[in-house]
Amino acid sequence: MGSGGQRQGSRGALARGPRGARGAARGLRGARGAALVARAFAGRLSDARSRALRLALDELGLARVARLGAGGLVLECGLTRTQANALSAMFELGREVERWEAGPGARVESPADAVRLLAPELRGLAVESFRVLVLDVRRRPIAHEEVSRGTLDAALVHPREVFGPALRAGGATILVAHNHPSGDPEPSPQDWTVTERLVRAGGILGVPVSDHLVLGGRSWVSMRSRDRWPAAARRGWEGRASRSSAAGEDPGENVRRPEENVRRPEENVRRRGLAGNL
Repeated sequence: MGSGGQRQGSRGALARGPRGARGAARGLRGARGAALVARAFAGRLSDARSRALRLALDELGLARVARLGAGGLVLECGLTRTQANALSAMFELGREVERWEAGPGARVESPADAVRLLAPELRGLAVESFRVLVLDVRRRPIAHEEVSRGTLDAALVHPREVFGPALRAGGATILVAHNHPSGDPEPSPQDWTVTERLVRAGGILGVPVSDHLVLGGRSWVSMRSRDRWPAAARRGWEGRASRSSAAGEDPGENVRRPEENVRRPEENVRRRGLAGNL
């Protein structure tokens, strides 16, 4: 939150090339991406369109280009509508492969497990998206919803919307996450304000917040692993590393026993009544 980025227009993407060592690395990735796309189209891309695609990849990065949609691919990459539709479908197929690899019914026992589920939905977005992942007593996902999109603040991320999916599904705990389009996953002061409010609400409802993950580029932060996380809500996993790449070290776990999460039916009725008063 408060760390968003803006997408460059098509003229900006095509007018400027990469700069310095970092730019050279992005340029190399852009060349590889453009070559893969050209191969997918079996040489049907003209030289001019191949150059425009490579420049867009250099400027925006593959993750952002993969989120442009067909219309954006026409504007930013110089593709025809037919080519843009085909490439957009390829990108969506790649995200579907990631979702499939995460596995249906997979247990979320660490922040890294949650990142594998959430990254296909959040990576490359040009705006912030706040999501809630609802877990059952065995820490298996039973619901996953987007709560808000755009520049987020405490007024938009209201406990009523965040905990609603958990109360409807009878979830035992939730995990929340959002992205920083800037690529820097460091939590902002606003992120902490929202998190502290949600943790307090979860304590009242009996639906604890397991973690708040912030994804930026290929890195992410587990806010629970930071000292600022409310001490009264520190049950659950404890991350050994506060910042990692999505493919990096598993931050560890301290999973509650299922029986600790079991609630009597009358407690679920009481929680639903409290939710309307938050």
